[in-house]
Amino acid sequence: MTWEDIGDIFQAMEDDLFAMAIRNMKRHEDWEKMEGFKWTQWQAEQITGLREYRKNVAGLTNSYFDRAKAAIIEFLKEAYKGSVDDARGFAALFGKKRIRPGFFGVNSSKLDIIINEAVQNIDTKRYAAINRMNSGYTDFLRKADIYAQSGSYTIPQAVDIASRDFLAAGLNCVEYRNGNRVNIASYAEMALRTSSSEVTRQANGDVRNELGEYLVVSNVIGMTCPICQEWQGKVMIDDVYSEGKPDGKHKLVSEAKAAGFLHPNCRHQLFMYIEGITEIAELPNDVENKEHYKAEQEQRRQEREIRKYKRLRDGAVDPADRQKYDARVKEWTQKHDEYLSEHPYLRKNPKRLAPGYTGNGKPMVAESSRKATEGDYGVNWPKIQSKEYDKAIRSVVDSEKASEAIKTRITWTLTNRDGKNTEEMYAVFSSGEKVGEEIGRVTNQNVPFGVGRDVKFIGKLKKADESGSPIIIIHNHPSSSPPSLTDLNELLSTKNASGMVAGHNGSVYHYTRPTREIPDSEFLDHYKDYFRQNQDKVAAAEYALKKLSEDYGFKVTKLI
Repeated sequence: MTWEDIGDIFQAMEDDLFAMAIRNMKRHEDWEKMEGFKWTQWQAEQITGLREYRKNVAGLTNSYFDRAKAAIIEFLKEAYKGSVDDARGFAALFGKKRIRPGFFGVNSSKLDIIINEAVQNIDTKRYAAINRMNSGYTDFLRKADIYAQSGSYTIPQAVDIASRDFLAAGLNCVEYRNGNRVNIASYAEMALRTSSSEVTRQANGDVRNELGEYLVVSNVIGMTCPICQEWQGKVMIDDVYSEGKPDGKHKLVSEAKAAGFLHPNCRHQLFMYIEGITEIAELPNDVENKEHYKAEQEQRRQEREIRKYKRLRDGAVDPADRQKYDARVKEWTQKHDEYLSEHPYLRKNPKRLAPGYTGNGKPMVAESSRKATEGDYGVNWPKIQSKEYDKAIRSVVDSEKASEAIKTRITWTLTNRDGKNTEEMYAVFSSGEKVGEEIGRVTNQNVPFGVGRDVKFIGKLKKADESGSPIIIIHNHPSSSPPSLTDLNELLSTKNASGMVAGHNGSVYHYTRPTREIPDSEFLDHYKDYFRQNQDKVAAAEYALKKLSEDYGFKVTKLI
């Protein structure tokens, strides 16, 4: 786990949130082909769906922040332990006394403070992200109405012009004191890089304290800011992370910090300085250092431009606008590549150019740059975020609104359970007046390979079922198996519900209610017959269900 991995969580969140917003904007994409379609129809549908949009934004954002919260704690604890081990090894290499047994954890209170501050710092941005997505979309609807009613634009053109500012800015929900805004993924990386550096400095300081060594020297970086340039490569006494005292010869780390050294996002570290042994790297030329720093800042600016035009391209409804923004993406990408060729000391970072570009001018609407998670129960995100996956879900419901509600909850579920062998469950209306509305959820259980319906969920499901409207119950299967007998038999408690199982490997099964309870013995007989010959658990389960489906009047369909 690295701070970049956690940054990827927030980048994936931004991609998914904007993919959802773009799908909402593009409802009735064939509007001009529809006979008699009017602007008021699009507007009415958007206003009706606004409440559900806000609910989905909150749910998706919360699921990502909760996942990131756990990752931050794990990451910082690992960083502290790793830094302690590194400092121990360095000390032992030069004959310094050994750290006493049980040293790790002696300063856990300091570590806890850093971790709590890091978690709270990121968590406060949760509501800023939700507010930004909601206010940005509401502002888009207001502007779209103004442009459409003017009579000067077609509906697609009005939507594109109205959404321009929202898509160009991205999820820039973090505002600094000077009024500058940055997007959540960039801020998270900066904040976690800062926290990680603090943890490393504290770990090294704890080891130096144990050894009674207080002299430190910072590393030398070729592309550093003017503030840090004055302090890098200088021997100082550490009176911040360890208990060093002034000696009249060396500057104090506290003085350097007061002057701005080791600021947020700073890449400098403090290392133990041993007289006569530690070699200080040669300081870079001042003029060269300033040129490199300026070049790096220009690289960041170009990356922001590329990301901006990708969002605009992916959100464009009018073909002419889509083509125009795609041309700008290509133009800035070429300019960026040429700039890196002219400055070989700069490195290209594909993650900073997300959302991913296909290179063929086609928009990546509803696509995510998330990579598949490794491990037995890791989620195959490229497949989950593909158009084929969305099409599969759409095949079992009669509206885009129902499909959107199901896909959103599958995304929440797989985000929360990624890499785990546990499950959670949601129920939504799949048709009728309340189509897309959530009925209930069970998300607080951690039983391996199972999720039980609690009293609250059962009560809500029963009340919803009495309305007569179709319902879909959604849950995940970490092993990507088809619905179990329990899944099928539980549908007998309802009259209007069907189920959907989302596998971590990207599979989706849809299943309907049996006419009566299916006995375990019959299922196991068919399962064992197949498994003895083929040794494939998933295929054996599919075979057994197919054999039983006609006698018990249900269907299990593998959608993808």
